[in-house]
Amino acid sequence: MGPILFGAGIWLTLALFPPQAAACGVLILAIGDSVASLVGRAFGDTLLPHNPRKTLIGSVSLFGVGAMIGIFYVSLPWALLIGAVASLLESLPVGAADNFLLPIGTAATLTIAVGVG
Repeated sequence: MGPILFGAGIWLTLALFPPQAAACGVLILAIGDSVASLVGRAFGDTLLPHNPRKTLIGSVSLFGVGAMIGIFYVSLPWALLIGAVASLLESLPVGAADNFLLPIGTAATLTIAVGVG
């Protein structure tokens, strides 16, 4: 189901959100989720208490990548929030559904940030 949810998450993000927010969400999914997986598998010893299939270092990596991508779209405080939302969504014990939730949640956060800030 992972590849199907990956594609569906990208498609729905592109359909629901403005181009900049959608691009940010898709980039965080494509780059951030990949980095989190690679770093988590290579260096992750500490598992998350709420999801033992994920590692702390993988989640921290996704936070950093999400914030770095977000900074191209919004100010630093909002970029840090986008990184935190990405890390939280990816850490949820929902299996492959994180591929669906991650771009939608981060694009929604950016949309709110731009509307508020």
